[in-house]
Amino acid sequence: MNHSAFFSFWLVVILIAFKVQASSCLNKAELDSYALNYLQPLFSERAARLTNIELGDSNLSFCVSREARPTISISDHGAIFTKMWLDMTLDNGKRARYKAHFTFEKRVWRVKHSHHANDVLTLNEVKPDWQLSTRLMLNDTLFDSPNSHYKVLRSIRKNQILSNKEVAALMLVETGQDVVAKYHSGSIMLEVQARALKAGNLHDRITVLLSNQNEPVEGIIQNSTDVYVQH
Repeated sequence: MNHSAFFSFWLVVILIAFKVQASSCLNKAELDSYALNYLQPLFSERAARLTNIELGDSNLSFCVSREARPTISISDHGAIFTKMWLDMTLDNGKRARYKAHFTFEKRVWRVKHSHHANDVLTLNEVKPDWQLSTRLMLNDTLFDSPNSHYKVLRSIRKNQILSNKEVAALMLVETGQDVVAKYHSGSIMLEVQARALKAGNLHDRITVLLSNQNEPVEGIIQNSTDVYVQH
């Protein structure tokens, strides 16, 4: 075999080996798809839908084989934005950081009818919807609490998307509400009219102003009308 034939033979071998190795690595589209499927549960847990991921430049280039199952994490855990850093770690410890562009929708709530400030809103009067978003706050839990009644903080129009600026969970006792303060005087239980200076739920400690006193006192909420005051 002459030198030319020998060189050609090894060139073919190298090219075949390169193609075999390349075919065993995930291409960019497959990496995007893998990252999307991997992170989808994270978004689902927070009432959102991840619809697309585009991985950009990385600080390290390596082959992610089709058999590999790398772990993926997002750099910021307080909120998710459309452009963030994404870390991909292989079983052997190799890690690459990518510039990632996310496209996602988050669940929103729309009001079925118009309401004025101080109206009481029930869950039957809102409907879920999806909205393309640029930010997903991980502690946004509007309407996820067991409260079934909400106070309208300012006027809202029909089909408007609601947020914590428009509604708030209705407390068992609201600020400014008239309540009955109960307290013991010796062995006698006394009752006196009072005004709640702070909102709260069952067994919360709030401040009330008794009708026969000038200084506020603390009491424990017993129900929607009664507060127990310890003298």
